[in-house]
Parts: sequence; C-alpha cells; structure tokens
Amino acid sequence: MTQQQQPSSEDLAAFLAAVDGATPLSKPDRVSFEAPKPSPRPRQRERDEAAVLGELLHAPLAIDDWLDLGERRLLPA
Repeated sequence: MTQQQQPSSEDLAAFLAAVDGATPLSKPDRVSFEAPKPSPRPRQRERDEAAVLGELLHAPLAIDDWLDLGERRLLPA
C-alpha cells in the first residue's frame, strides 16, 4: 500500500483560506428508509408446481394413459 503524505503547511493554509466562510450543507427534510425485502418464499417453484398441476388436469390423455385405465373405462356403463 502507498503511504499518504501529510500536507505541507502552505497547502493547509491555502485550503483553509479557500474554505473560509463556507457553511455546511443543510440536511434534507426527508425520511430515508430501505424498501422492504422480498419474502423468502420460493415463488418460482410454487408457480412451476401450479403449472404442472394445471397441465396434468387439462392435458389430453396419451395412448399409454388410456391403456393404463383398462377395459372398464373403454366400455360403456
């Protein structure tokens, strides 16, 4: 790391002369707060699982699914 050099007395006097009479900035009349953090719920996983359930409920049956149902389902009651 580099070491910082101490300012010379001439530099310090020049700086103090430059800022002589300066006033600090006033603080704004605002409230600063952090936005609330999102909940740690796994939202994307919940959406994915809901999408899978929706596909299972509303998707047409494949031939393998009809064969798994057996003959009872294919014959009229």
